[in-house]
Amino acid sequence: MPSFVHDVAWAFAEWVNEESYKFAATGKAEYPLVAPEGGKEPLRAEYSAFTMGSDHDVYQDSSFGIPAIYLNDWPDRYIHTNFDTAANIDPTKLKRAAFIGAASGYFLAQEKEADLPAINWLIFTDAMERRARTIRRGDAQQSARGLDLMRRNVDYDVQLARSPYRFLALDVAGAALVEGGMRELPAIVRSRPGNETSGDGLLRFARKSEPKGLLLFSVSTISRTT
Repeated sequence: MPSFVHDVAWAFAEWVNEESYKFAATGKAEYPLVAPEGGKEPLRAEYSAFTMGSDHDVYQDSSFGIPAIYLNDWPDRYIHTNFDTAANIDPTKLKRAAFIGAASGYFLAQEKEADLPAINWLIFTDAMERRARTIRRGDAQQSARGLDLMRRNVDYDVQLARSPYRFLALDVAGAALVEGGMRELPAIVRSRPGNETSGDGLLRFARKSEPKGLLLFSVSTISRTT
């Protein structure tokens, strides 16, 4: 679901990465974000691709269409075991995750039109990093699918550029400047031979906007040994 809220969360996470690394490397930082009884190592947060399987998937499904920020800790040697208890959560990691979530929520709750230039710049710079990863993926495929992957990335970024305007109930035409920078496929990608999409590669799948309603999903239980 294209939304700038993910870029907002990543901005805070990246800041925590920098501050916590500074503290771990030098013993000094203005905001070390460590708990007295927790670890002192730096946060190594990564801006990863969307994955399914948790509550954020329910929110972001088209039945609800609510942008969600998802934080997870992986690998976790205790998850889904009989040692999966609060006592085995590192207090420092928990503190940092709580900060990223709370700071993102606080910012979004008070967002105003005057914040749009900073948000637009954030969206554009993050989108360029994602675009580079998409180009590398497409090049690895060496086929028309690579170009189609790029086109889908462009479509996503265009909707992403419009998302803060929708969030503030403003005319999405205001996103034209950022949107224009997202639209162009790199010339080197467009000019590659054999990049004419055909057949199934032309298919575009879309979720129906109606009906709205609850989702059905199963809850699995795990037997714990004592």
